[in-house]
Amino acid sequence: MKRVLHWYLHTAYAANHTLSPQRFDPPIEPSQFTLPLLEFAEYDDALAWCEAEMSNLIAATRLALEFGEDAIAWKIPVGCWNYVFLRKRWSPWITAHETGLA
Repeated sequence: MKRVLHWYLHTAYAANHTLSPQRFDPPIEPSQFTLPLLEFAEYDDALAWCEAEMSNLIAATRLALEFGEDAIAWKIPVGCWNYVFLRKRWSPWITAHETGLA
């Protein structure tokens, strides 16, 4: 389970960096796992991935909390800011933040 959580964290940051490369994101530690990370060469690819995975990112935040991965629980929502800002998906993002704060 931890491997999946790390994958979502790192992939969300990669997608969101593609959406807004000038924005500073909080640093994330290298994963302890070897992860097959997605690379987003195109803005539209990153946007489509975020659209498709938003509900899974929310679920990953809850799982991170359940498994004691507190840093992942708050960093996934923070790492999704660029997507949320573009698409105005405030409700799920707020839910994820509330989970991360817990």
